[in-house]
Amino acid sequence: MTVNGRHFISDAIALCGGRNVFADLPLIAPMIDAEAVMAADPDVIIAAPRDAGDAAWQAFWLRFGQLRAVRNSNLVTLERDQMHRHGPRAIAAAGRLCEALDEARARSGLTAAIPR
Repeated sequence: MTVNGRHFISDAIALCGGRNVFADLPLIAPMIDAEAVMAADPDVIIAAPRDAGDAAWQAFWLRFGQLRAVRNSNLVTLERDQMHRHGPRAIAAAGRLCEALDEARARSGLTAAIPR
């Protein structure tokens, strides 16, 4: 599952100087498959699993070494209860998202495209 450009998580990504590669999808929270992620080849893959300490989602993506996000170790975990709730916790989560994207840029040798 992902989010499109109308979701507040996409707004947070944009605020952090990023771009949601699935922003143009018609549904706000569409189901996607690994092939869609492979085709988009994102610089970063962000997830908010039920248990932030569970690295199973990362293990799934590590099988796809050709993805830029995997090659550059840019598999980012956010706290589910913070990022997915509209309220003050989402604001704090957006700050952590910005920090994570800045770290991902540094690992990838990228610079922020949009000043904050």
